[in-house]
Order: sequence, then structure tokens, then C-alpha cells
Amino acid sequence: ATVLRVVPSLVPKFNEHIQKGDPTSLKILPTRFEDKARLCQLTLGSSTYQGMLFDLPRHVETYKTLDSEQYFKTNDVGQMIIIFE
Repeated sequence: ATVLRVVPSLVPKFNEHIQKGDPTSLKILPTRFEDKARLCQLTLGSSTYQGMLFDLPRHVETYKTLDSEQYFKTNDVGQMIIIFE
């Protein structure tokens, strides 16, 4: 699984597109750098933003709860995409 992180100023626009059901596409380009990060591009409607895909040094487990008492493992996160303005 991959975590998508956007700068705080893009959060309202990102949430608006998700709630409207507008199609969004994320394109990861194969260009590699010395730090093993990869370029990616996020398109929201007609706007395009650049970002980087990073491999996390360890997998992070994610959990979900319905009653704040019992937790269920939902996924292992191994990558993070950071989107810039």
C-alpha cells in the first residue's frame, strides 16, 4: 500500500474532487534518483502537481477500529507519495 501526502493548502481542493467523484489520476514516472525516489504527477481535474515516491525503510502496519476497543489490521504501508504545490 502507498500513503498519499499533499501539502496542507491542497487538502480542501483534493477533498472537493473526491467528494464530487471527479476522476483523478496518479502517474508515476520511471525516472530514478540517487536517493531511490521517483517522480510522480497528480492530476486533479485540470490542475497538475508534481511529487516524489519514496520507499519507506520499514513496512508500517495500519489498523482500523469500529468501537475504539478492538483493532483490525488493514494493510502494510511500504511507500509514501509526497505531492508539492
